[in-house]
Amino acid sequence: MKKLILLTVLVAVVLPLQAKPYFKGQKEYLRECRSCHGSSQFFIGKFTPERWSELLKDKGKKLAFNHIKTKNSVEYFKSQQYVKRVEYIEAYVTHFFKKAKKYQ
Repeated sequence: MKKLILLTVLVAVVLPLQAKPYFKGQKEYLRECRSCHGSSQFFIGKFTPERWSELLKDKGKKLAFNHIKTKNSVEYFKSQQYVKRVEYIEAYVTHFFKKAKKYQ
């Protein structure tokens, strides 16, 4: 019985740590981008995968530069939070295009 409880607690702790990066990227988009850009399905699809790669390379410097002029987002794009989470946004965008390609 103790082993079962320990196993349950262990699974409950470890599984959230193993969350897929694209889920974290989706959460970041919803939290930081949706208020200005709207639905991610519409917005992400506006650009090609190549354009997204260009915007997100070098830890998303071009994407950040494009947003520095925007009053509502300048604080976020200058923050360590953005630097730490840009890889999740990239994973989300990549996953979005893979999923879209699957249904074409």
